[in-house]
Amino acid sequence: MKGNNLSGIIDEQIREKKGEVIGLEYLLSLVQILIFLGIIYFLCKDTYRVFKGYLIHIERKILIAHIVKLLIFLAVTYLLGDRIPYEKIVFFFILILIASFLVVLSIRQVEIEKSKKNGEKIRTFKYNKKFMKYFLYLLVSISNFNELKKRRKFMKIATKEIFYIVVFPAQKYIAVSLTALELTPRKEKFISDKQLIEIKDRIQPGDILLKRNDWQATNFSMPGFWTHTGIYIGTLELMDKYFEDVDDLEGKKFSQVLKECNYKIYKKLSDNDKLTVIESIAEGVSIKELSNIAKVDYFAALRPNVSKEVKMKAILKAGEFVGKPYDYHFNSKSREAFICTELVRKSYANNLNFMYSNKFGKKIIFPNNVALKYSKERKKGNRELDFVLFYDLNIKSKKAFENTEAEFSKSYKRSLAYYRRRDLLRYLRTILD
Repeated sequence: MKGNNLSGIIDEQIREKKGEVIGLEYLLSLVQILIFLGIIYFLCKDTYRVFKGYLIHIERKILIAHIVKLLIFLAVTYLLGDRIPYEKIVFFFILILIASFLVVLSIRQVEIEKSKKNGEKIRTFKYNKKFMKYFLYLLVSISNFNELKKRRKFMKIATKEIFYIVVFPAQKYIAVSLTALELTPRKEKFISDKQLIEIKDRIQPGDILLKRNDWQATNFSMPGFWTHTGIYIGTLELMDKYFEDVDDLEGKKFSQVLKECNYKIYKKLSDNDKLTVIESIAEGVSIKELSNIAKVDYFAALRPNVSKEVKMKAILKAGEFVGKPYDYHFNSKSREAFICTELVRKSYANNLNFMYSNKFGKKIIFPNNVALKYSKERKKGNRELDFVLFYDLNIKSKKAFENTEAEFSKSYKRSLAYYRRRDLLRYLRTILD
C-alpha cells in the first residue's frame, strides 16, 4: 500500500511539473509572438516613415539615417534568429527591405513642384535609371493607400511604363531575330538587277516606296500584304536638279541648304552616292541603298500629290530623324523612335493623312495601310497619292514583272486565297526555287 501511495505522489508531482513546463512553454510562445509582432510593427512604422520621406522635400542624409537604423535593427534581429522561431520570415523582410533601400543610392534629387494650372503639388523624382524612378513611385504609392486612391490613373500609366521597360529588351530581341529570319533557302529575289535599274530611272525624290519579301517570319505578325515602306530621296545631284525651281531655296542648291541645316546627312550622301532611301529598320532610322528596299520579291512606288516644296521639306524632316531607334513599342506619338510608316507620316507632317489600324491595343499605321489609302482614293480628284509602278510575281516564270495600277489597287487584299484562285501549288514552290 505504501509503495502505491509513494508512486501516486511521484506521478502527481510529475504531472505538476509537466503542467508548469507546458505553462512556461505557452508563456514563451506568447513572448515570442509579442516579440515578432513588435518587430513587424517597428519595421512597418519605420519603413512607412522612410517612404513617406519621398513625398516631402527631405534631405538625403535623413533618409539614409532612417535606413541605417533599420538595417542595424534587422541585422540584430537576424543574429538572434536562434531565439526567435520566425527567422525565415524576418530574413524575408530583410531581403525585401534591403533591396528596396539600395535604390536610394541612385537618388539625385527629391523635390515637389507646383502645377502651373491649379497649384496642385506634383511629386517629381530624378534618378539615374528610369526603372528605379517608377519602382520608387510604386513603392511610395503602395505605402500610402490614400495616395494610391488619388493617383489611380498615374499608377496605371506607371505600371505600363514599368512593363515596357522590363519587356522591351526581350521584345526588341525577338523582333530583330524575326526580321532576319527567312523561311526559305531561296537566295535570289524575284526582282532582277535589270528591273532595279528600271525602278531607279522612274522614281523621284519624295516618292513613298513599298516592299514585300515572301516567306519572311515577320510576315506572319504583320497584317496585310505589304510589310515595309520608306522614302526615296535620290543622290545629292538628283535632288539639286529636281528641286532647282523651288522658291524656298532662294537661288541656292538643295545640297547647300542640306549642308547648312544637317551637315551629318550631307556628309553621308556626298561620301556615298548609293545612299538614296531613308527608312526605319531594325537598326533604326537609316539612309540605305535603293537595293535594300527594291531588290525584293514585290515592289511599288507611290508619289505624294503635293508640291516640290512639301517634298523638299519632307526629305529635310526625314533627315532629322536619321539615327533615331526603331520603335519596338509601336508608340505612334513618339518622336524619339519610329516604325517605318511613322517615319513617312511624320516626315510629311500634315500634308498626307494615313489610315490607322487597331493592333496590340494601339492605333498603328501598317505598310498595307498605305496601299489601302491609295485604293480608297484612286478615283477621287483630290487623292493624295499617285501611282508610279508595281512589280508583281509571275507564278509561272517565278520572276517579277511590271503589273498594272488596277492590280496594285487590289494588292492590299492579298492572302493565300489570292494564289489559290490561280496556282497555289506553284506559289508554294517559290519557297524552294
